[in-house]
Amino acid sequence: MTERLSIFTAIILLVLTTRAQNWPQWRGPDYNGVVTSGTYPAKFSTESDLLWKAPLPGKGSSTPMVWQDRIVITSGVGEGSEGVDGALCFDWSGKQLWIVKFGPQVPGKHRSASGSCPSATSDGKRIFVYFKSGTLAALDFEGQVLWSTNLQERYGKNTLWWDLGTSPVLVNGNVVVAVMQSGFSYIVALNQATGKEVWKVERNFTCAEESDQSYTTPIVYQEGERTMLLIWGADHLTGHDAATGEMIWQCGGFNPENKKAWRVIASPLIDNNIAVVPYGREQWVAGVKLGGSGDVTATHRLWEKRGINTDVRNDMLKPHEC
Repeated sequence: MTERLSIFTAIILLVLTTRAQNWPQWRGPDYNGVVTSGTYPAKFSTESDLLWKAPLPGKGSSTPMVWQDRIVITSGVGEGSEGVDGALCFDWSGKQLWIVKFGPQVPGKHRSASGSCPSATSDGKRIFVYFKSGTLAALDFEGQVLWSTNLQERYGKNTLWWDLGTSPVLVNGNVVVAVMQSGFSYIVALNQATGKEVWKVERNFTCAEESDQSYTTPIVYQEGERTMLLIWGADHLTGHDAATGEMIWQCGGFNPENKKAWRVIASPLIDNNIAVVPYGREQWVAGVKLGGSGDVTATHRLWEKRGINTDVRNDMLKPHEC
């Protein structure tokens, strides 16, 4: 079986019914996977409802970014280590408008993953793409590369055990990426127009093996007059000033026994000023009140619930994957 995948309109039909609402990033406008009120298809069948599908030139695991009449997705171009990172743009009829090729891809380590897991994001003027190789780039809507850089060449190699999954987010005219991994973790903001570094802050906590690794995506939100970034990983939920990257508050207590391999895959959600935080592999979800300053672990953890799967279930793994 080749690593050639297709985009199915199962992903796209939801947006077709609300063309006025863009889907500019992973999980949509509000970082929660929820669309505004409207009439949407309750059922979907590839036999009766499929409008079109288009082949990809390699393996891609990102979700589409939609802005008006443009659908953008990332994918490898070619197979394995012989391929390159790529960004593709389609219109609503499924016609490929352009493809942009970057440097050599780093293939997915897991058989179901790829080097193109992060989803593209857009401010309506530019499109930003990020890859496991470390390549971060800005394009216009005609597919012209405005700038391109490599975070691993600039700041250090990727030490994640598995496949990079965090997507970039846009705030205050910057594109922000959270790199949470073994050894050295950081958050960096680059100017959207130039790719120049605006700020970069370390985000390091002492954790058991693999528990310091995270595949989550930051969330942009408001605390009063201040725009904030919510970051989840390394057994800590943290709130950062989006203008400077400064950590304003932190909440721990998610791994009291300091267990190994409590890496986090799923990103949190925000609802009614509460962050819903998945952690502990398939074990836990917690509610944390946003806000405060310093260490808010004792005051802002509201509740927790056990038994909700947010990682790979152990009984679904094959013996060689355990």
